[in-house]
Amino acid sequence: MSKEDSVNIEIVDIAKIRLGFDALKDSYTHLDKSVENSPHYEMVKLLNEGHDITHCRYVEFELRGMLDGRYELGPLNRLLENHISANKREVDNNYPIVYKIDGLYYIVDGKHRIAKELYKGAKTIQCIVVSPKIIFAHIYTKGILDYMKNTKGGDSYIKNITHIDRLAL
Repeated sequence: MSKEDSVNIEIVDIAKIRLGFDALKDSYTHLDKSVENSPHYEMVKLLNEGHDITHCRYVEFELRGMLDGRYELGPLNRLLENHISANKREVDNNYPIVYKIDGLYYIVDGKHRIAKELYKGAKTIQCIVVSPKIIFAHIYTKGILDYMKNTKGGDSYIKNITHIDRLAL
């Protein structure tokens, strides 16, 4: 298997993990935020400390449609599970899925799991690390990219478009 189509299980430094593309306009995107500065971490922290989450950023963003513009992750997750199975690897389905660009890891799926581990004091977490080319090649990503480029006001998605274009490099 070449590096371009690799899927590996790795222990990843949580400080190097960022939120991945989310198909939100530049004024709302969470792309490149650290987990600690994400609305996901804030909600995990409030829940674990017994606070009401009704007015936390995560709930407010979700109610206003500003949390995540991605399509359903199911097809991408199935592709990754099939890829791992084809390469004779068994993996815990609860591992977060990330891809790596320029030394940083970006979350495809598992923001709350990583936030929970960070809250508990973990410095590292076991992840499924997928080649950016696999993510870029998937119809899920292509659909998001087409949507952002062809939507009226597509220039409002420059951060996400630029990031997704980097997956192909």
